[in-house]
Amino acid sequence: MHFVYVMSQEDKEKMLQMGFHLVKSDSDNNIWVFENQTVMTFDDEDRIANAGVSFILSDMLTF
Repeated sequence: MHFVYVMSQEDKEKMLQMGFHLVKSDSDNNIWVFENQTVMTFDDEDRIANAGVSFILSDMLTF
């Protein structure tokens, strides 16, 4: 998966604090897309989930 989608301002801020690079945003619809620079492992998914971030992994940019 190359992209991590989040749908809240709070989750966006947490992702930025964890060092993820913001690729695209649609703040009118509360969607932020971050680059997953490496192949995400279960440890990476756990790190994001343990930070309390709700996210969706995707291979595609949808907007």
